[in-house]
Amino acid sequence: MNDVENAKVLYLNRPKRFTLNEARAALPQVQELTNQAVRETASLIHALEPPNLDEDEREQLSRELQKKIDRWATHITRLGAVPKGLWLVDFDSGNGFFCWRYNEESISFFHSYDQGFAGRTPIQ
Repeated sequence: MNDVENAKVLYLNRPKRFTLNEARAALPQVQELTNQAVRETASLIHALEPPNLDEDEREQLSRELQKKIDRWATHITRLGAVPKGLWLVDFDSGNGFFCWRYNEESISFFHSYDQGFAGRTPIQ
């Protein structure tokens, strides 16, 4: 067996087409990546709350926060999914997107390419 056959995850670095079953199978990994990112960013978000925060410190914290969010988005993209907002992930079906956002237990919504998150409808 070569390294590719031994790999647990194949990183695509581009969107892929998902069936609903494939999207749901990828969801545990998306949830873990997102849970980790939420934990990593919580303290930074909290540190940015005081209105009297020094501007240099605010800028440094903001850059660090953005790096962590960008890293999360990169990991999601490598799985073939599409990060659409903060902790919001779409799975391209070829006809629109299966849609998941942080803290949802499963992929239960779909939206067309032109409607976006506001047009989510429950999957029957």
